[in-house]
Amino acid sequence: MEPQEKTPKTGTPPTSNRSSFQTALKLLKWLAFAASLLVLISLWSLLIYARFNSQAVSERIPAISIGMLEMMTTGLVVLSGIWLVAILIWTLAGRWRWILLPAVPLACIVMMVWASRHYRVVFNADMTPLRIESRDEQYQLKPSEQQIASELTVGPTDFYRYLGPAQDLKVSWLSLHQTSAEDLEVLWRQPIGYGWSGFIAVGDTGFTQEQQGPWECVTAYDLGSGELLWVHRDRHRHDEPMGGIGPRATPTFHNGKLLTLGSLGTLNCLDATNGALLWQVELTERFNIPVEVTNEGTEQQIDQEKTNVLWGRSASPLVFQNQVIVPVGGIGKQMRSLVAFNLDNGEIIWEGGSEQVSYGSPVMGTLLGTPQILIVNESSVAGHDPATGKQLWSFYRNGNSGGGANTAQPVVVDDNKILLSKEYGLGGELIEVKKDESDRWSAESLWKNPRVLKTKLTVPVLRGEYAYSISSGYLECTHWPTGEKAWRGDRVQHGQLLLVDDQLLVMSEDGRLLLVSTDPEDYQLLWEKEDLLDGRCWNMLCVVGNKLVARSELEATCILLPAKVRDTESKTD
Repeated sequence: MEPQEKTPKTGTPPTSNRSSFQTALKLLKWLAFAASLLVLISLWSLLIYARFNSQAVSERIPAISIGMLEMMTTGLVVLSGIWLVAILIWTLAGRWRWILLPAVPLACIVMMVWASRHYRVVFNADMTPLRIESRDEQYQLKPSEQQIASELTVGPTDFYRYLGPAQDLKVSWLSLHQTSAEDLEVLWRQPIGYGWSGFIAVGDTGFTQEQQGPWECVTAYDLGSGELLWVHRDRHRHDEPMGGIGPRATPTFHNGKLLTLGSLGTLNCLDATNGALLWQVELTERFNIPVEVTNEGTEQQIDQEKTNVLWGRSASPLVFQNQVIVPVGGIGKQMRSLVAFNLDNGEIIWEGGSEQVSYGSPVMGTLLGTPQILIVNESSVAGHDPATGKQLWSFYRNGNSGGGANTAQPVVVDDNKILLSKEYGLGGELIEVKKDESDRWSAESLWKNPRVLKTKLTVPVLRGEYAYSISSGYLECTHWPTGEKAWRGDRVQHGQLLLVDDQLLVMSEDGRLLLVSTDPEDYQLLWEKEDLLDGRCWNMLCVVGNKLVARSELEATCILLPAKVRDTESKTD
């Protein structure tokens, strides 16, 4: 029987199918590579253009600040690194590709978890990484016997509360010499515990707050030598990756007493001569505000308020007559904008308003002849009757204490007008406060300009019809009646400033001290001194007599200014 011929099968051979599939896959990979590379190149091109033309971009699109561009740069560097690693792995042949694709991300996660337990990334105010530091804190207060400060009475050249004696960032008792920065004499420079509290000073004694391990500390220093006089400790520790570690609020001195507010709401009244506790109120306990404690009982104990107040309570206590007034906030219907406590015993005198707190401090102001407490809340600015706490008026001011936060105090510019400032795309705004025949208060906007007064951690200071500020990291002069920018000066990032003898004394975020003219016609840098402090200088400046006391989260210094103290009349707090 003759064998039958096999009819060949029709269709494409299997090898051809595989070859076509592999070709299509290679083409798809190359297309994906080309597309992702094109996206990265486009993003980098746009970012480089924006960085080199930052001022023009910011003017055109106010919401895009230098800080946002720096954040974008950081994000794009990370994204480019991930893309490069992924491409390198994808080019490997065979099984190594499939082993490394899941292994590398897993190894990165493990390393990040391990590193986060031993190290922390430190960010500047524009959320750009500055350094990596160990979680094992090196600086601790030296154990010593408590010393006693001399009897303390406020004099005419003392800086005894937040923003200065008149709470306007002005130092009126000095006549500065416009000499070179070499004439500055550094009396001392030394480490200090973490925190964003500024110094206040009465006589030769300076007060601040700082973190020591799990302890929030109120401290007193001799300003002549930098010697520690006394310490008061509370077992709290606020630690937020972007906002940093430690207490935030600057103390307040009044008639021999020191009032302080910790980052978790510990309100202390201390004897200013020795740190003895006179009374204490835990706001979170008194007003049922939940707090989560992790690593309890260890050196790395962290307390976090379970509200929208992400970066810790930052308000300096306001003393008015026999009242200590602080923002409280809270949750739900239990929110209180402001609460006044009896200065003698800490008992509640009144509660006013029902809004969440921001990161500003209450200040006194007089509008239409009526003294009132001015406060910036999470999403408004308001005025309160200091006798009863009643909210007289409120003006909407967009904000979120967990994001685009309100931080700058309102600045009264005349009898019925208030200047507001803020970064996060909001900028400056002038509002007018009114009262009708029935004593009903109201407020309305006169102008709004998102291109000026973009403050983040500072408050504008006034001289005549001009407001001087650190706007989106740059020194800036603004004509406040119209909202028009007069000039823009050097970039100092998010430091601090004071008006001293009609000149601006500025500490940049990276520790440079500048003296700047307040001539509204043109920006003039008179002198600059570098490397006065390490760390981020977000803390408010303090001038007492002719001494400048400044600090960062790492160091403190006392500098003798080239200045003469004018004859001044006696002043009390």
